[in-house]
Amino acid sequence: MEIYRLFSTLDPYRQLEPEQLSSILRTYEQRDFLAGTFLIEQGRPVDYLCLILSGSAKVTVVDQHGEELLCGYLKRGDLIFDVAVLTGVHAASSVICTEFSMGLLQSRENFLDTIEIYRPLKEYFYHKAALGVRWGHEIFCKDFMPAVCEERCTNDRLPFLKKAIQYIHHNYKKQITLEMVAKETAMSKYHFSRMFKQHMGLSFKQYLNRQRIKAAKSLIAANGYNITEASFAVGFNDASYFSRVFREIEGKPPKRLLVFGNATALKQVNG
Repeated sequence: MEIYRLFSTLDPYRQLEPEQLSSILRTYEQRDFLAGTFLIEQGRPVDYLCLILSGSAKVTVVDQHGEELLCGYLKRGDLIFDVAVLTGVHAASSVICTEFSMGLLQSRENFLDTIEIYRPLKEYFYHKAALGVRWGHEIFCKDFMPAVCEERCTNDRLPFLKKAIQYIHHNYKKQITLEMVAKETAMSKYHFSRMFKQHMGLSFKQYLNRQRIKAAKSLIAANGYNITEASFAVGFNDASYFSRVFREIEGKPPKRLLVFGNATALKQVNG
């Protein structure tokens, strides 16, 4: 009964009728896991869907240098889902128990059968998979601004990241430093720097510059600022450095945007 109540509060299972949910739960089995056990292992097939009943686990990715990057933590009531459950390819990340844990497992075969029967489940899990693909593409696009990151940071398990992003967005026009933002999160600058990059995929400086360049583009194209005015307005104290950063992020010099902005304004006046 306790497991039924837990599932009945979870998306997407709470959309099902009681008899439908009861039928699905009969395909699950409970299992215990020791600390250090891989629930999902990067580079290997994923054989089941898992709901954490007790304990906790961490989600990690190992990069090409063999360094383990922390993505976040899972706890009671969290579903362990990897797109590999749908596709049959190898997992892109690992989920590792951080303490003795209990999980409720549904085999991949039963999972695939279940989502074909119940449309809300299929829509939910395919949508989750699509968001994961979108995240992977967005973070490498030159126009990427971490809006997705900001949404994810509202999770109370990452309060330091939420504080950092809010502080940057409110103060990017000022001469803020890594030390200043780290202090806001009550972390050392070294620990903050490492954790910020692990979770955001960008260093503090890269994130700050992207925020500034995004604001500068609006000032130049929409408000008629020249390059020097825009650079100082968004927190750069050197117009040449601003131009170099702009080219690195946008792939073109700010003069191109300035010409486009003026042409657009002239068209609007004459039109």
